[in-house]
Amino acid sequence: LLSMFSQPAGNMYHPELMKSALGSPGSMLSGRSLAGCLMGSDATTSHTASLSNTVCISDPEGNWTVVSVKGVQDLSKFGEIARLDTSLVVVARCVLVTFFDVRSAQQLLNASTSGRVEPFPA
Repeated sequence: LLSMFSQPAGNMYHPELMKSALGSPGSMLSGRSLAGCLMGSDATTSHTASLSNTVCISDPEGNWTVVSVKGVQDLSKFGEIARLDTSLVVVARCVLVTFFDVRSAQQLLNASTSGRVEPFPA
């Protein structure tokens, strides 16, 4: 199977080779995803699949009605921020922070001892 992916680009898609590897019953990939086979396990068993890259930070005082540079810098210590949503500050007294990497959100959750940070959706 790996030799299929190490061939020059012009030889990558050969109908008979793909049919024998992907389509026939009992083939190497029968019943498994291609990504799962290449990674050595089924791709649906990711340990981060059930985790969110978004966290909800409680803001009872309404401090986040205006985004501050210091606040963004503090949150950026955990990872690159994809989105900072302050639209819920007035109504729900919370800020949603979405990181590009789920591990960054997990680091923020683990670092918080105030009880004001929780995964979103909770």
